[in-house]
Amino acid sequence: MQGSAAPRRFRLLLMSVGSLVGTALLECIEAIGRERFELIGMNSEAGAVNNFRMDVCYLSPPARQRQALLGLLDQLVRRHAPDLVVPLRDDDVVALAHWAQGRADAPAMVGSVRMAEVIRDKWSSYRWATDNGLPFARSAIDAAGVARLRDEVGLPLVAKPREGFGSNGVRMLLTEAHVEAALAVGDTIVQEPIDPSPMLTPKDLAGGMPLWFAPIQPGSPLALCLLDDQGCRFVAAWWSRHVRGAALDTVLLQEPALERLALDYAQAAWRDGWRGLFNLQARRNAGGEYVPIELAGRFMGGTGALHRLGIPVATIVFRRFIASFDLQAPVEPLFDARAVKQVTTHVIRRQDQSALRETGVWHRA
Repeated sequence: MQGSAAPRRFRLLLMSVGSLVGTALLECIEAIGRERFELIGMNSEAGAVNNFRMDVCYLSPPARQRQALLGLLDQLVRRHAPDLVVPLRDDDVVALAHWAQGRADAPAMVGSVRMAEVIRDKWSSYRWATDNGLPFARSAIDAAGVARLRDEVGLPLVAKPREGFGSNGVRMLLTEAHVEAALAVGDTIVQEPIDPSPMLTPKDLAGGMPLWFAPIQPGSPLALCLLDDQGCRFVAAWWSRHVRGAALDTVLLQEPALERLALDYAQAAWRDGWRGLFNLQARRNAGGEYVPIELAGRFMGGTGALHRLGIPVATIVFRRFIASFDLQAPVEPLFDARAVKQVTTHVIRRQDQSALRETGVWHRA
């Protein structure tokens, strides 16, 4: 008796697979069933663990070398015919939007170039939000604007790279000297500090620098929507404790005001051509209102935690963007639970890392 055919494997091309967001998505894929996927990775760092969790991985140019990156995307899409190309860092979102522009059937989880660039640049996000009548943390990028902000809200202020991600380069400005230094860096946005996290003050440092100076930080509430050609869908809201930007302890939120705000943002983004995931990061001000501080257009680092808490974001996305995806996505939110991340151990063989670095490609044996 002839056995039944093996189930179809879904082919994903994952950009920047070595990132923490890549780790979160791989956690979901393993929970769904790793055997149902063929994974093609791209990453600019040869030594990243997730490179060697792929079926095949390619060494990619950094995002700043956009033309080279788009050329590699062209090659890999022709070679592997992925069901979906998934951006896992903010840089990827912009690059992939440029690649998909004008390709009606591009299997890319992005929308318009304009919205990709709005999402990527925090100053553009601020201006776009205010142009659409949406609330956003008061922001400035030049000396005059920062001076006005300083007069209105006082210190501390928050300085961020305009195109930063993962809390990298974020600084709390506690003194006038800090403000001047932030302005001198360039490509920096300064924001009002809405419900600021604990920080090291001059008083804390009077007795010396603490050995451990990255304490667990209360994260910003997050809300996620899914945008497709039919419209916008609210997916989830959550809150995490973080260490250096990594979400370690996550709970779901039931906040109608945050859901309404996220959908207002998502509908404006949808009108401007965004498709895929749309994430809103906010803080609560002294009046209890949610005030957005950043946007994202991709999976988030808490994706794995959401899956464990009954919100299978990856499966929901794949069902929408892969026509033949046949796996179910039951939503059973656990509002009375926490998802706690712990460190796991992986082994990387030197010959595998060397092969990727020297030849540009690594294949699973």
